[in-house]
Amino acid sequence: MKKKLSDFGIKTFYHDLQFKDAVVHASFQEISQYPESIKENMYFMQYGVRHVNDEYLKSGLNFLKQHQWKSW
Repeated sequence: MKKKLSDFGIKTFYHDLQFKDAVVHASFQEISQYPESIKENMYFMQYGVRHVNDEYLKSGLNFLKQHQWKSW
């Protein structure tokens, strides 16, 4: 997947994420199983929880707050 995205010039991408009762957005449990080489290039916007707790922060995922984006 990473190679395919890189072939199109995509190096960083954003993804939705939901911690509990994920029906519409991707679940934290599913995303946590992605290989590190994929997760390191992803930035997540979470839904359903107001504050990201320590358990989620220790997961190694890159979290963004609403209206925040990565600057190059």
